[in-house]
Amino acid sequence: MKKYIIRRLLHMIPVMLLLSMIVFSLLRLLPGDPIFALIGEESEGLTPELKTQLRHQLGLDRPVPVQYALWLGDVFQGDWGRSMLTKRPVSSEVFNRLAFTFQLGILAWVFSLVIALPAGVISAVKRNSPADIVVTLISIVGIAVPHFWLGMMLILTFGVFWPILPTHGAVSLLDNPAQGLRHLVLPIITLGLGLAAINMRQTRSAMLEVLREDYIRTARAKGLQERAVIWIHAIKNALLPVVTVAGLQFGRIFGGAVITETIFSLPGVGRLAVESVLGRDYTMVQMSVMVMGLAVLIANLVTDLTYAYLDPRIRYG
Repeated sequence: MKKYIIRRLLHMIPVMLLLSMIVFSLLRLLPGDPIFALIGEESEGLTPELKTQLRHQLGLDRPVPVQYALWLGDVFQGDWGRSMLTKRPVSSEVFNRLAFTFQLGILAWVFSLVIALPAGVISAVKRNSPADIVVTLISIVGIAVPHFWLGMMLILTFGVFWPILPTHGAVSLLDNPAQGLRHLVLPIITLGLGLAAINMRQTRSAMLEVLREDYIRTARAKGLQERAVIWIHAIKNALLPVVTVAGLQFGRIFGGAVITETIFSLPGVGRLAVESVLGRDYTMVQMSVMVMGLAVLIANLVTDLTYAYLDPRIRYG
């Protein structure tokens, strides 16, 4: 197992290098000049000499391959650079925002599983019943509704027509857990409902397949209660494909966080990436995307290890 983990970690290096090259190149293809975004309202009085000087200070006057090589060398040395707009260290900005995104993502992920697993199991056990129909309708709606539309509808409902929940900003869960959770209720629903819908369908399908197996019929023939058959014998094997889907959803969580954090004005890394793209803050965008990409790779590794734990037949060498 240790060799497998080390091998997977080593495989992450070329993936991260490829991601860095893609992000670095695409940023340079964006329309607009970061100098004008840096100067702001004073850009009208920007002389060609001052523009040339600023481009030289930021290293933008060098060929793109040279810029990439210099940036990558600094990253390997632990220097992530400074924001072109705020002049603050990129590492502190990204990690401060990343902590909030992880809070939001994990809570939304747990919310989706808490809803999806029982609903999917009930839907499979009571197939074609009213409960199954309701769960199916909820899952279809959850998959079909876009994040941004759901977020705006929640803001209108609970912030305008029925103002009982905060619709923007955030409070640290460490400083004030109750108030922090109140600020996160709507973002968690926005981000977690789509994940829950997918997990519902996956759980239902997996349970229906497991309930047809011979060992389930044997367990019932032995006189075991139906509750024991479902929650002891069936659920563990049905969780295998669900774990795979739920683990891979971490990538979707980061993608959805970009939209959710922007809609609710949350201080996460997703909103930071959007603001940095609009401000042509190359260094901030590059490291924001790199950190999110690394988080996705680690989530995939944890998913594979969890899969092996649930299924003893799987062994990684």
